[in-house]
Amino acid sequence: FTTVYWSSSDENVVKVDANGVMTPVEKGEATITGKTLDGGYTDKIKISVITNFDELAEKHGRYYNLIESVKDSYEYTEDSLDALAAVVAEAQPMLNEGKATQAEVNAMVKKLDDAYNALVKYVAAEGLTIGFVEDTGVTLVRDGFIRYSNTVSLNKKSITLEPVLQPAGSFYSSIKWESSNPNITIGENG
Repeated sequence: FTTVYWSSSDENVVKVDANGVMTPVEKGEATITGKTLDGGYTDKIKISVITNFDELAEKHGRYYNLIESVKDSYEYTEDSLDALAAVVAEAQPMLNEGKATQAEVNAMVKKLDDAYNALVKYVAAEGLTIGFVEDTGVTLVRDGFIRYSNTVSLNKKSITLEPVLQPAGSFYSSIKWESSNPNITIGENG
């Protein structure tokens, strides 16, 4: 009898197929048993599955180096770079302790990749035009001329101005609004 039946004492740790090929599943210990068809011969081997931290360590190092190399360079937005840095910092204790399960390590690798893929390129503003929010009764007569229609008094009326940056998708830290006419005031948010 040349047929051997294979089994694992814990398939949550290691699986074994009909050809005796083992597939590690999760950190732990299991016994693999091989038994001949007639049951006359049996052998066992104890398997210890350990967590593989290699991918986590590689990505942690790569993303940490990226953060250090682009810090204060305005290559990415500060918020998206801070989000990646937070996940890199969260992964560090997992690497230091070396106690995580493979599922926990895989989840952290995904979290690192998600934060990396969420990085937003910083696009500096190269120009600015001003538009306005079209409130009820407000119309644009022509560039630079906004009109309230159907009203007698403009006292305490407001129009919200909107900055439109060029190129589209660009970033700015703040806009300072000012009016050349003391009878027309403008707030810090336009």
